[in-house]
Amino acid sequence: MNNNMKYKLQDLIDSERINILLDLFHKTTGFLTAILDLEGNVLSKSGWREICTDFHRVNPKSCKKCILSDTILSRQMAEGEKYHSYKCLNGLVDVAVPIIIDSEHLGNLFTGQFLFDEPDLDFFRNQANECGFDEETYMNALQKVPIVSEEEAKNAMDFMLNMTLLFCDITKQKMERKQSEILLLEEKKYLEAVFNSLSEGIVSCDENGILTRFNNATVEFHGLPKQSIPANKWAKHYNLYYPDGITLMQNEDVPLFRALKEGIVKDAEITIIPKNEKAKTFITNGQRIIDADGNSLGAVVAIHDITERKKAEKELTNYRKNLEEIIKKRTLELEEKNKKLDKLNKVFVGREIRMAELKKEIKKMKENNNF
Repeated sequence: MNNNMKYKLQDLIDSERINILLDLFHKTTGFLTAILDLEGNVLSKSGWREICTDFHRVNPKSCKKCILSDTILSRQMAEGEKYHSYKCLNGLVDVAVPIIIDSEHLGNLFTGQFLFDEPDLDFFRNQANECGFDEETYMNALQKVPIVSEEEAKNAMDFMLNMTLLFCDITKQKMERKQSEILLLEEKKYLEAVFNSLSEGIVSCDENGILTRFNNATVEFHGLPKQSIPANKWAKHYNLYYPDGITLMQNEDVPLFRALKEGIVKDAEITIIPKNEKAKTFITNGQRIIDADGNSLGAVVAIHDITERKKAEKELTNYRKNLEEIIKKRTLELEEKNKKLDKLNKVFVGREIRMAELKKEIKKMKENNNF
């Protein structure tokens, strides 16, 4: 979970369910409870005493004391106490338990509006007079405030603490699950974008040979609709054939089958003829997917279209063959011409020799006849 993320308590609390829990606590123990954030906003509660709802919280003077008391109690929680009891400025006892999630203090769980001892009646009469309360009605409301022992309060506080810790744990799990879902969604979107941006086709199937997914490049290569189809039927379904007319379905050498059966396929070429299209040649690499226990989860194959490369290689081969034929023909022509030149040279050389011999004979004849 990203610990840098900040949450507000109101975003994490299930008020409806928490209210039920707090009401049950009130009915069982008589203690009233409430959950407040650090700004003093009441997020959930099981009720308030009449003396608070009809007097302390509605009168400006006494309400100011209530807010100040809550602030003092909240500040003491921020100082690291597990729980704290406090006699509020209006004369009643309140108890607070901090709600801490991932080391962050987000709010407090309150209980209270009770007394440890018999009330100081003079204090409350003076408060009624100071705030302008009807004294009789106010004192009747005071009589409804329960008096509990410190031991009872301690037990209630311990229960509240355990309940708060449970609440914090549930809330933390909710936070972690929510954050995990966000991260998984982001990761899924990222991987989906990468998956579909690849220029190579990617095809996967499960352990039963069911075609489970393929990316945009595969769709572009074959025109496959996005639906799960048995791997032993998809070739026939899309009318894909080898050049010799044998369907992919009939040939166990299909890379997806080989990867599922043998575990790995490396640099395997395959030529297919999609319906109403020219033959295409692909080079494939794939492998079987195995879980941590060694069980087969399926197979994945990467498909790279090398049709143009094969075409270029064929053209280059034909060009080399033509060039070799031309060179061979030129060589034969040169050899023939060299033979003719050699023959002519021999004729010319023979004639020159004969002429030299004739000249010698003529010279002798002239010398003998005294010309």
